[in-house]
Amino acid sequence: MRLALVHPRLDHRGGAENVMCWMARGLLARGHDVIVATRRFSLELWNERDWVGIPLVVLHKRRLDRLKLRAERKRGLGHQLCRAIGPRDVIVAHNAPAPIWAVIAARRMNTRVVWYCEEPTARFFWPDSMPHLAAAAAAPDRPAWVRAMADGVVGRRAMDESGPNFAIDLALERETIPHIDLALGNSAFTAQNVTRAYGISAEPCLLGMPEPAPAEARRGEPYVAWVTSPIEHKNAYGFLEALHLAVHRFGARDLRVRAVGLRGTAFEGRIAELSLSGAVRCEGWLSDAELNALIAGCRLLAYP
Repeated sequence: MRLALVHPRLDHRGGAENVMCWMARGLLARGHDVIVATRRFSLELWNERDWVGIPLVVLHKRRLDRLKLRAERKRGLGHQLCRAIGPRDVIVAHNAPAPIWAVIAARRMNTRVVWYCEEPTARFFWPDSMPHLAAAAAAPDRPAWVRAMADGVVGRRAMDESGPNFAIDLALERETIPHIDLALGNSAFTAQNVTRAYGISAEPCLLGMPEPAPAEARRGEPYVAWVTSPIEHKNAYGFLEALHLAVHRFGARDLRVRAVGLRGTAFEGRIAELSLSGAVRCEGWLSDAELNALIAGCRLLAYP
């Protein structure tokens, strides 16, 4: 089968980007004709073997794009995708706005579109993609940190909605999503959120992943490995509150946490405010081998 996998950007690396790489490698190993398309790509974030043998095209801005209206520019990426990937039986779109480009390309190619959804677009549908946060924010007895987290989401949404691009981008998504042939969620939870947000059926498709070589567990001082990112529904601030309770209310003075993915002034400032600087250490970017070793050596893994 001839497949194109489409992701907006591979110049940073998280779960969705790993999925793209694993999926491409797995499909190639099964004998399929696979090409990957993206807007941005940074090879230095990956192991040198990760993308070996995987055809990859980068969709670039064109000189005249700045003269076009926003909707026309976004549709233009779909036309560019069509030319870049050649004849395909299926286009598999990942993070937004890749489904928009895929549907536009598929219309010209008379092919099918599969959307592998990590979450509905939180920019448009945050109460649907984060229902637990929405419910917690609406509770009358919500703690201050929940209120602050929800207020941040709502505030950015209100600011975004007042801008000129929000309605254009939302209209494009509403126009194209119903033309997707198959929507897959990375969990039953995500599939339900897709149906709630878009009114289309979605099926859960649980991930497979390559199993890394066993890392040597070097037992030193016990620590918790916390592997996450700063997006709201990973609930980093809530986890910090739990650590504050553990250390300052329950006396876990020897607790040590190595946090991967949270470096930055906002989180480091909050760690200092909670008097957790001695307990929580924010790590920089780790290679796969370093991350595997960190996890192998921990006594507890917190992995939202």
